[in-house]
Amino acid sequence: MKTSQYRLSKAHFSFVALTTLAACSIIIDSNVVQCRTDRDCVDRGFPTSVCSANLCGAPPSVVTDGGSTADAPALDPKWSCLGSVKTEPENSAEPTLSRYRLSGFSSRTGLSGVVVKACNTRDISCSAPLTTTTTDESGYANQNVPKFFAGYYEVAPLTPDGGGGGLSLLGTLIYPGTLTKASLPDEVATDDQSFPVLTAPELDLVGSVLETKPEPQLGHVLFGAVDCEGNPASGVSATLSVRDRKTVSFYNDDTGTPTSTLRETKARGEAGFFNVPTNLVTIEARVESIGKRLGTFTVLVRPAQVTIIAIQATP
Repeated sequence: MKTSQYRLSKAHFSFVALTTLAACSIIIDSNVVQCRTDRDCVDRGFPTSVCSANLCGAPPSVVTDGGSTADAPALDPKWSCLGSVKTEPENSAEPTLSRYRLSGFSSRTGLSGVVVKACNTRDISCSAPLTTTTTDESGYANQNVPKFFAGYYEVAPLTPDGGGGGLSLLGTLIYPGTLTKASLPDEVATDDQSFPVLTAPELDLVGSVLETKPEPQLGHVLFGAVDCEGNPASGVSATLSVRDRKTVSFYNDDTGTPTSTLRETKARGEAGFFNVPTNLVTIEARVESIGKRLGTFTVLVRPAQVTIIAIQATP
């Protein structure tokens, strides 16, 4: 099958003082029949496009009353991949090098000596890690994972003498993205990614901004949403499959401050859920302006820990 690639470039997820870079690719089937009529394009969320050769695109040039030619508005490619995304199955027989960085939530400096496990998505306790590595002096981890890795990275809670630059770090589960590069075996599966790891006081600070406090029996989710071009996505809303009465949804404003009064992401694409019931939860993200689903994600939440996820287009 003939395919083309849309590269998801660096998407900056800077929650207050944190930066997450998501770099991966999504596969678009160029043989897919997007439409048969112009109405099909409208129904797919492209109200200004027309159907041509079974693909939704910009209308042709039109002639104005003065006789000159004017181009009709071009289709915004920001969400053009929705409905056409393909994923590749995880391939454990073909390991691929993954390189990413762990940094302090507030300091943004690399965390050295932190042990990270790569875990199968079905292994919720990570009792049988696929591989284990330790971050170097700059906070980078180089880890072999299955090609098209669909699992998560586990950072266990740390005491001051357990690495991480002497900090007491919260346990963190990282979902780097289910859409990874359909590339040659020796290429890096997830590159230029940086993930924050919080301390308990930093989590307390987030809670105080939201006028709540972290409950020890509940967990927390942070996410960064990106569009089809790999840029931080505004206008994305997210819902949880299960909530506690103390769960708080929040979206960061344009200054990076979390607020519970917003209902969709702003320009930074940052959001999350505070005090989330533990175990597996499903997050559905939508682009309300076009009435389309961006993606659905099932992630693990543990008590008093943080789950980080890159929200990207999914089939």
